[in-house]
Amino acid sequence: NAPYTQLYTLLHAAMSNSLTQHFDKARAEYDHANALMKHHQDEIKRMEQELKWAQQLVIQREQAMLEAAVKDGVTATTATAAMVALNPAAAAKVGVAASGASKAISVAALGWKQHLIAGGLARGVAVSTLFPVDSIKTKMQVGQKVSLRLDTIGIEHFKGFNSALIGQIPYGMLVFGTYETLKSKIFARRPEMQESLSTKVPVYITCACAGDTIGAVWL
Repeated sequence: NAPYTQLYTLLHAAMSNSLTQHFDKARAEYDHANALMKHHQDEIKRMEQELKWAQQLVIQREQAMLEAAVKDGVTATTATAAMVALNPAAAAKVGVAASGASKAISVAALGWKQHLIAGGLARGVAVSTLFPVDSIKTKMQVGQKVSLRLDTIGIEHFKGFNSALIGQIPYGMLVFGTYETLKSKIFARRPEMQESLSTKVPVYITCACAGDTIGAVWL
């Protein structure tokens, strides 16, 4: 039995040494893999921080571009398209309904002069359309005979029309021009106020009151 005992002892020692070597090798590989994983995690964190910084920089530049477009009275199509392509969330913050980078969106950013002209034109069209209707209504209320002949409409129902235009067109320019310009300025400086009705509605009401007040001064 002595030879068998010696053989068993030799085999056991050899297997123990082999297992120890394999274990040490596996442990070294495990430590190396852990070190690599930690290095990659650090790299990912660094890249995420750089990406956040870059996104913040892009958002700031986009807001500056949009504010400049609103101030100068140009169409901010290019700025808005870049905003949607780079960061849809930032586009939503400045009042653009961004549903994805593939959707082209443009925002008409008018200046105060364009708002005044648009308000005056809108008021002029409204007065031109409703003036004969109001004239006919007033005559019917006082019992005056009303003629609806086409050849006399311009004579009978447009008396005083020039005076009405002189008063109403500047009124519309002041009301709508003040409302739109003030609203654009507020939303350009505080784009986050367009995210919910609770912040938009007070802006609308305030701008409308300011426009009506300034228009009332003219009338």
